[in-house]
Amino acid sequence: MSDTLRMMEVVDSLGQVTDLEGACRVLVSSPALGRPFHASSISLVDDHAHLSEMARFNLPGLPQDFWHLRLWVDSMLSQMMVSSQPAVVHRGLFHALHPDVRHDWVANPFESIWVLPIVERGVPYGAAFLFSKDIVDSVDLDDTHRDMLTTSLKLLLRSHEWRHGLQPSQAHQRAS
Repeated sequence: MSDTLRMMEVVDSLGQVTDLEGACRVLVSSPALGRPFHASSISLVDDHAHLSEMARFNLPGLPQDFWHLRLWVDSMLSQMMVSSQPAVVHRGLFHALHPDVRHDWVANPFESIWVLPIVERGVPYGAAFLFSKDIVDSVDLDDTHRDMLTTSLKLLLRSHEWRHGLQPSQAHQRAS
């Protein structure tokens, strides 16, 4: 099966879920990303440029571990979000991901995290984090496939905002 067909299957599966937890499950089970992932989380950026976890699947710890991560702080995660380029982070650098993360990395069973920034018109909107128990060197998605995936996730984040009564002006400050 071609990469495009696999990605279309992921997009279709994401279109069928009704919540962000379902999206996390789809991301973990998808062969389209070409790597074994075992856990995931999805985060949203608020109008104060804080990234906070909204949903997770199979990830130990608490959502508060990944709450109010300030994007203006000089950190590896902030650089990824601003550049809008996905990146893989290995266990030895988990602690350097962001100083506000309160997660217990020592108790974490994962070796790699793939961070997928979700941007809207160049402004950080959210992120998906996929965790693997294996050492993952890279996730090879061409720009078209990455755009398909991030657009699908952005729609789910918007639906989440709507269901929770957040107005776009309350939830995010958008670039014109």
